[in-house]
Amino acid sequence: MTSHYPPNGNGRTVTLDLGYDRVASHNGFATELSAMLPVFRVPGPGKDPNKNYLRVYFEPGVGYHAGAGLGGYASAKMMFVFFSDRRLTTEGDNIASPYVELQRRLPFGGWGSGDTRVTFGIMLAVCNHCGLSSDLNVRARPEW
Repeated sequence: MTSHYPPNGNGRTVTLDLGYDRVASHNGFATELSAMLPVFRVPGPGKDPNKNYLRVYFEPGVGYHAGAGLGGYASAKMMFVFFSDRRLTTEGDNIASPYVELQRRLPFGGWGSGDTRVTFGIMLAVCNHCGLSSDLNVRARPEW
């Protein structure tokens, strides 16, 4: 779930992530609040709204993992999204945009004992007017 404030586009994006995962052989739920800061876009803006491009975001955040494992944690994420201007709107056939996200979670109690995970998913524009978007995730967390 994302929020864009102010709605004129000059604000920053903040995300609230809710998830179910497995840490240290125990199941648990996690919630995380993070900023979504754009790093770069390749190629740059053009006139063709159907042209694809790669957008990279850095997402610093804080969260809590309930169940055995992390507890409170700091998070650093990098998100790689394959966008086109047309797919960012609800006009047309509303094709989803694929992404890959790399995350490192570091517990507040022990900075050396965090976990790393990789998320694969798609983003889909839901509403142009309010800036609300939705994403569907397929998560895979390797044992690194």
